[in-house]
Amino acid sequence: MKKVILIALMNLVTIMSFAQDLATYEVRITSQWNAKDHLGLPGPAHFSPVVAVSHTSSYQLMPLGGITSPGLELVAELGRTSQIESEIQEAKARGFVSSRVITENQFVKRQPVQTFEITVSREHPYLSLVSMIAPSPDWIIGLDRIQLYNEQIGFLEVTSQ
Repeated sequence: MKKVILIALMNLVTIMSFAQDLATYEVRITSQWNAKDHLGLPGPAHFSPVVAVSHTSSYQLMPLGGITSPGLELVAELGRTSQIESEIQEAKARGFVSSRVITENQFVKRQPVQTFEITVSREHPYLSLVSMIAPSPDWIIGLDRIQLYNEQIGFLEVTSQ
């Protein structure tokens, strides 16, 4: 097993267990947000619930440079997930999404680490996730369409910092 680490105010660590057509990734989000490095830390500093999906190339949780969905707008502006959950369910019914995870709020001072698992398949090889940085007007962090499987090498085992 190898670990994947991406930093953007938080670390994302992925540990994989493989089946024939599936890989289950354990995602550990560790907050890097602190008053010393980031010009202060507002009172209730936290990340909204993380919304994570495994999906096909035809789906985009965060259309970079494009128009966002009403659900993504609510996540970005208020940290609310009910609308984006409905949008994900619709995409799942159409075959674009297979797995989805929605976590709890992650408060920086009380809970610097949050962990969840998500399954990626050969048919749904992409991972995307998003969370609001709060309090903020509409700041988000996320990953967009990280391809964790391809035919040439199978499920990815990489390390990045």
